[in-house]
Amino acid sequence: MNSTDLQQNDCLDYYKKYINLLGSVELLEELTQSKEHFITLVQNIPETRYDFSYEEGKWSIGEVIQHIIDAERVFQYRALYFARHPGTEQQGYDHEVFAQNAKPSLGNKKQLIEHYEVVRSSSIMLFESFSKQELLNRGVLIGQSSSVGALGFLICGHQKHHLNILEQRYLL
Repeated sequence: MNSTDLQQNDCLDYYKKYINLLGSVELLEELTQSKEHFITLVQNIPETRYDFSYEEGKWSIGEVIQHIIDAERVFQYRALYFARHPGTEQQGYDHEVFAQNAKPSLGNKKQLIEHYEVVRSSSIMLFESFSKQELLNRGVLIGQSSSVGALGFLICGHQKHHLNILEQRYLL
């Protein structure tokens, strides 16, 4: 599935900004390539910087990575749910609450990278397993229609959004 195959109503208006960051990409290729790019980038950040935040009240580098992991798990679940039970509805989640509650279990650099690798590998396997029809299945997410395929591109676009922030504000 290519990102250009997505229809205007395939995802929430709010999420389109993430998917638009990708341009024209194939879903499984982007899931794989963005995994390798992400790992390379975060492996090159010194562990002493993982607690760094560019501004008071902003997440640290480690917290941003944990947020990417948490959000990907949420998007995986939504995609699986809509693939297996089209037409159903799901509510949103509060990423700030997730981030706050993740602080006590926030791992070190090695643990975060390993955790990310497992979650992304799981995403790749999940989206590889979907049939063409399942990728087109839809559900209602926070009051708007969303397709399974769009949720896969959302995983990639959301990560790209946060990598851009890391590169522009944290890794100068």
